[in-house]
Amino acid sequence: MNIKIIRDEDVFSKNKFGPVDSWEKRETVRLVLLKSDKKIALLGNAVHDYLLLPGGGVDEGETLEDAVYRECKEETGSICTNPKKIAKSKEFRARNSKEYRTHCFVVQKGADINEDLRTENEKDLQTYIKWVSISEAKQIYSKQVEQVQKGEVRYYNTAFNIIRDNYFLSQLTDDLEMLP
Repeated sequence: MNIKIIRDEDVFSKNKFGPVDSWEKRETVRLVLLKSDKKIALLGNAVHDYLLLPGGGVDEGETLEDAVYRECKEETGSICTNPKKIAKSKEFRARNSKEYRTHCFVVQKGADINEDLRTENEKDLQTYIKWVSISEAKQIYSKQVEQVQKGEVRYYNTAFNIIRDNYFLSQLTDDLEMLP
């Protein structure tokens, strides 16, 4: 499996931050949550109009798969099954001196849960799920990547996330047979 390396200069026209002496490592997961009709979940919020793949940080002592199950419940309100890792990235974010090692999984949507497990921050941001076809997701990401390239995305981490998630989505759609 190839690893996509993403640095500030891959996201922004110029790197505003100096060299980093030491990178704090953080494992994260992203998921392509797939319904039986082959639509996938994208996560939005009330702060900006960008849509991203659900996911988040891996807690200490947690396996990648356990983090996928937990993040799916927290961010989408659904149980997921059959995690299959499709891609990995390393993002070197100079502003925070962090190296994110992000693992992307395709998962099947299971039953909805009857509890809101979003974090307080996610509730404050009024996060929501939008279900789209893979072709719609590709169109959405094409526009969002263009906005990043034009310097129109004002949120540092969101710009990184758009570039990263676009890569993950390209890995998914290049091999549709991998879908569960």
